[in-house]
Amino acid sequence: MKRILIVLAFSVIAAAICGAQTPPQRGNGTWYQTESKSLAASHATLPFGTRARVTNLNNDKQVIVTITNRIPASSTRIIDLSQEPAKNIEMSPTGTTPVLVEVLRVGRRGSDEDETPPPPADSTTEATPTYTVTFDKNGGDTEANPQTKTVASPATTIDALPTPPTRNGYNFTGWKMANGQGFDANTAVTADMSVAAQWDLIPPASFIVTFDKNGGDTEANPQTKVVTAPATNVGALPTPPTRNGYNFTGWRMASGQAFDANTPVNANMTVVAQWDLIPPPPAPAPAPAPA
Repeated sequence: MKRILIVLAFSVIAAAICGAQTPPQRGNGTWYQTESKSLAASHATLPFGTRARVTNLNNDKQVIVTITNRIPASSTRIIDLSQEPAKNIEMSPTGTTPVLVEVLRVGRRGSDEDETPPPPADSTTEATPTYTVTFDKNGGDTEANPQTKTVASPATTIDALPTPPTRNGYNFTGWKMANGQGFDANTAVTADMSVAAQWDLIPPASFIVTFDKNGGDTEANPQTKVVTAPATNVGALPTPPTRNGYNFTGWRMASGQAFDANTPVNANMTVVAQWDLIPPPPAPAPAPAPA
């Protein structure tokens, strides 16, 4: 019995020394979605079973986690937390959060206590990068709807542009990034960003034609046309929207009449995309019966 107690004492001392010899790490951390309530985390090098204290440097809240998974050594993050500990210290659910990682006890590979537990069925070893795009109305009278869009890996773009804001006396012409380049539904998103609405002053005696995609997967480009006297029509139609499984057949006014580049415009109006379902290919003919 005395020998067992001595061995246990040496084990505790050795673990404490190993923890003390592991310097604290400062860097960015993130979290991954999982329904598990375990206080688990992923790290590039710390042995499985290591207990570490993680501090959110934005609010000094702390949580103690156990290293159970790996992140790539090339990652710019120093730790990924599972959902429960990340919520405990109020980490940002999008992007990264500055954290301090302090080792309390280094895992001892081979012990029952420190064996790597199987990851939850719905968790992943690598945290899913998530970025937020914020749509700034930039002087508009109403907000974009929604005001933000989230891009989570493996996606690299937003699913669709929001409904644009409105501004009395101005025509919305699109979105622009901080670098001055345009932003649309096909722009790659690799970080949190804010894009600003762009406006053109509507001259007097002008009318706006809005092109409604009417269930399309993409918007018309541009979505609006301004007709200013002495012009009486749009002059040229926009690039039409697209819709998977349908053919675009033209534009229609609220009256039910077709709208084209020569239709007179004497008031603000909205015209609606028209679609024809693409029929499925005919079934192959049955093979002839053997003679």
